[in-house]
Amino acid sequence: MTLVSIVVINPMLFGQNQLASPEDIVGHEIGTRFTLHHAVSDYTQHVHKAIPGSKLIQYGASNEGRPLELLVLSSASNMQNLEAIRTQHLDRMQGGTGSAQYDDLAIVWLSYNVHGNEAVCTEAALEVMHDLALASMNGDAFLEHVVVLLDPCLNPDGHDRYAVWFNQYASSTPNSDPNSFEHDEPWPGGRPNHYLFDLNRDWAWQKQQESQMRSAVYHQWMPHVHCDYHEMGYNSPYYFAPAAEPYHESITDWQRAFQHEVGQATAKAFDARGELYYTKESFDLLYPSYGDTYPIFNGAIGMTYEQGGSGGAGVLVETSQGNLLSLNERIANHVESSLQAVYTSARLAENLVDEWGAFYDRNRTQPIGRFAGYLIPKTEDNAARIERLIQFLDGHGVITESVAKDQKSVTGWEYGIGQKRTVRPQAGDLVISSYQTHSSILDVLFDPDPVLSDSLTYDITTWSVPFAYGLRTFGLDAPIIGKPHITSETPSIQSEAFGFAFKRTGDQDSPLMAQLLSGGFTLRTNAKSFDVDGSTHEAGTLLVLRGDHKDRPQWWRELGALAADHGVELMTISGGYVDAGPDMGSDDIWPIPEIRVGALTGPGVSSLGAGEVWWHFEQELQYPITMLSAENSNPEEWGAYDVMVLPSGWYGQADESWMQALAQWVRNGGRLIAIANAVSMFEGESDWGLNRYDDEDQADAVRQRSSSEKASDRQQAFDERQRLRAMRIGDGSIYPVKLDRSHPLAWGYPDAPYYTLRSNSSRFALLSGGWNVGTFDYDTQPVSGFVGARANRELDGSLVFGVQPMGGGSITYFSDNPLFRGFWENGKLMFDNAVFLNVN
Repeated sequence: MTLVSIVVINPMLFGQNQLASPEDIVGHEIGTRFTLHHAVSDYTQHVHKAIPGSKLIQYGASNEGRPLELLVLSSASNMQNLEAIRTQHLDRMQGGTGSAQYDDLAIVWLSYNVHGNEAVCTEAALEVMHDLALASMNGDAFLEHVVVLLDPCLNPDGHDRYAVWFNQYASSTPNSDPNSFEHDEPWPGGRPNHYLFDLNRDWAWQKQQESQMRSAVYHQWMPHVHCDYHEMGYNSPYYFAPAAEPYHESITDWQRAFQHEVGQATAKAFDARGELYYTKESFDLLYPSYGDTYPIFNGAIGMTYEQGGSGGAGVLVETSQGNLLSLNERIANHVESSLQAVYTSARLAENLVDEWGAFYDRNRTQPIGRFAGYLIPKTEDNAARIERLIQFLDGHGVITESVAKDQKSVTGWEYGIGQKRTVRPQAGDLVISSYQTHSSILDVLFDPDPVLSDSLTYDITTWSVPFAYGLRTFGLDAPIIGKPHITSETPSIQSEAFGFAFKRTGDQDSPLMAQLLSGGFTLRTNAKSFDVDGSTHEAGTLLVLRGDHKDRPQWWRELGALAADHGVELMTISGGYVDAGPDMGSDDIWPIPEIRVGALTGPGVSSLGAGEVWWHFEQELQYPITMLSAENSNPEEWGAYDVMVLPSGWYGQADESWMQALAQWVRNGGRLIAIANAVSMFEGESDWGLNRYDDEDQADAVRQRSSSEKASDRQQAFDERQRLRAMRIGDGSIYPVKLDRSHPLAWGYPDAPYYTLRSNSSRFALLSGGWNVGTFDYDTQPVSGFVGARANRELDGSLVFGVQPMGGGSITYFSDNPLFRGFWENGKLMFDNAVFLNVN
């Protein structure tokens, strides 16, 4: 057997101005294996030290502690003035003149390996670093017109998950047989980050720390061009811009035109090498949280590059056409496209600078959105949610204000209702003007119903922030002038009392509740509203009483400190005898015990779904959760767990005996939570109370219609096959849901529709023996997003969220995912209610 020789050379052996090749530093020939992240970092630091004036920015660290680094390269003269270049550039963004000497200097950001198992990207980044550094040392003229920021690995945890696995199991001589183990990456794959989030869906939502840290440094540079490097299946060739339709309607003519410029230059280089490629297909520019669209909506030219390969390709693989695709060929293609993007940006630098400045001028004077501004009425119940929204928008540079004093009524288009209404702005309401520097990203994030030029899209077709946050919002015909928003301080408690109460809104009260429970506090909640001390406390209010903490003399100080940390206001309860409703000793005041929570993960479970649950508990709630193997865990072993979460998935291990054991665990008092696709495995099963259709007549009608449509489809032309599939797309749209607010699952929600982002194309009949907490009304219609002509046709009167009691326990069904990508903020309250409250 031939062993791979790895020779690691100390970077210190190379002095100042001595540039080593990547092989010299990482210790192996590029293209023969995958480079681990620590070696990538070593080479990045070496290039920085070898090129005088270059800048190395460590902008953060991954969840597993790996550095996130950004290397800045340009000509020697530019690198001597990087800070001046950056500050004058940002001055232009804010409406200043900048510096005339930099009128033809473009800033280009190259991002590699946001999906960890698309590992060729980082290998290419090493070569691109070397080539640009060499060009800088040689004084190549193009670098006088471009500053390049290069991030070699946006997702180092996912990258090393894949790279370590492949390097461990790859054959000593590359095996091109696609059936080989080295081409069969195990669950969850290297694509997601530590918490199994797709970082290329998180650019706008910034839920993951890698995204938050990257966004902070991105806004310090705001490039003219951003290139995002990926891989796709190895049977595909290479993709580069121009992108496919649909484009979001806010994308400018210049942003479209520059994609063609880069595409034509890249095509010429690929043609010269005989490489196959395609453009204008598959990858659209609609969803705002990609590595191409987010920069576009921030004034840049954002472009995706996709090389055939990905986690199944290894270092050598035979494609379906019988060709051998090597890692070296994949690297060469990404290097070529990277350099062509830089060259084109340098050639058109003056145009880029002018059009980028015009983009922000237009934002301030002629915003592209449908509305001139937005009004969000503030109430006691939504104040915390509004604060979270303000923080979110601040991360995008969006300025928010508060109404200074009560004003006359104005006309606004109300989200969800879909009509213009009269509304009177009150002092303290949130107002956001579209006449501001960053209005483009604001208006896209608040887009009530994106216009589609083509229904064949790569992702969800709506994401509107007012629906995601559950905030009543009005789009305005004219902006309202407000005053700077000031966050009010949370009143502190000064002395002990009989007890304290805090509202249940699903914002910072949820982490406070979770951390109190894990910290040994006893909590209670009220099944019916009560009045005391001049305040009304709705059902679901959280109560912390002195009598439950007699062995904890400083309980009230600890409670006050935690509440202050979370910005949660505590209301005093002076005694157990109330003015109206149940007294504190009533059976309608329920204890909330500390619970032990588990969730299934591993093969058979959606890695994204498992990650959403895991991250929510660890990072948002900071409450312990045990992740159990779906393949190896049996419900007979779950006696120590009170709640078990089944994230979206397929659960191939759920045979008859497993399902029987699961049912017994529930009957013994377990609370089960099934999300999205996991719900389907209970349909039609005895004891679980879940059916797809209301009755056999409805089922027969659907079967007959389906049969008729299939017969008709056989008459359709071959080139209509994608359109036929699009007719069945129903997820990724937003619908109103009617809530039973009297049920514990919906405690804390206002008396208004809940808006759900459909994450499941299935429909389910109302539970005949359970609680139908969230339902689609009759004649329900989407308020936003694309729905195919054959999708969601039986939603009327069907189940969205419900609880089926079983013996001493219950199962909660979430047919739509309340934790979707971590950004559907309004769903988290309902999920947390299912976890912590007795919803039976």
